[in-house]
Amino acid sequence: MTNQIKENTKFLTGNYAKQERAMSLTPIASLSTTKGKARPVLEVKKIINGLVHEFSSSQKPTYKDMHYFQAIISIAGNRLAKVGDKALVEKAYDNDVVRDLVNEMTDKDIELKKCYGYGSQIYIETSYYEILKKSGHHDGTNSRELLTQSLRRLGKIIHDVYNEGDESQGYNEMFLKHRYNKKTGVITIVINSFSSKALTSQFTLIDLSVKSYFLKNERALALYDFIVARVGHKEQQHFNMDRVIKIIEDKEEKEPIDKQTRNKYKKILLQLKDILPDWDIGTYGIGSKLVFNIDRGNQN
Repeated sequence: MTNQIKENTKFLTGNYAKQERAMSLTPIASLSTTKGKARPVLEVKKIINGLVHEFSSSQKPTYKDMHYFQAIISIAGNRLAKVGDKALVEKAYDNDVVRDLVNEMTDKDIELKKCYGYGSQIYIETSYYEILKKSGHHDGTNSRELLTQSLRRLGKIIHDVYNEGDESQGYNEMFLKHRYNKKTGVITIVINSFSSKALTSQFTLIDLSVKSYFLKNERALALYDFIVARVGHKEQQHFNMDRVIKIIEDKEEKEPIDKQTRNKYKKILLQLKDILPDWDIGTYGIGSKLVFNIDRGNQN
């Protein structure tokens, strides 16, 4: 098991995050900007390989929240590659904090979760500094407070898994749980089994170094995630710009996209083209028929 984990996590060096592709395709996040409105409620249902996955919470996480989460996943991946099975929570039941966090996440045992293709969670002991550095932010009081708020929002998400057509059987689990020790400065985090599995199986490889260019531009964070979740290495795809914007901005299908918003996303594509010279990025068409092309075929 340990050798397999190390083999599957060999990409996880530096600022890469290995995220479950299915979750990347599930629109659980929305932009922070709500123009004075309350944040939208999270109610997402997606069928993946015959299993129903439901994500629910009193409010959707932001794309900034998900950026912090990806930094945590990157830290967890590096820890898993370094220590192997020792990163699994069942190897740390003598740790009171880890045991309490796991008990707060779910009352379902590992064997039940394995029936649905999932299993143990991974835990990490990290710090505000490490998470902020990994995500490209400077450490400071304001940054730490924003990170704390994100951890709280992520910690309120419930993930339900059950067989299609049979809601009576299955399991549920909180997205993550964390605890901060003021004396030591250590943050202990337990990551849900859905994301933990991504570190050793199907994944989207996210380069956090690229995202560090867009820390103040949440639309860019979202668009980059949208692309890498759908276009793998040595792959090419075309996307209708308006449809992508509606997904990212949580708009109704019939809601029109204005020219100003469309131009903001075109500008992001130009920035990505400068940052990622190995990507061939182009656009054609105008207005609601504007299409952009992503070709990652030049990747080595």
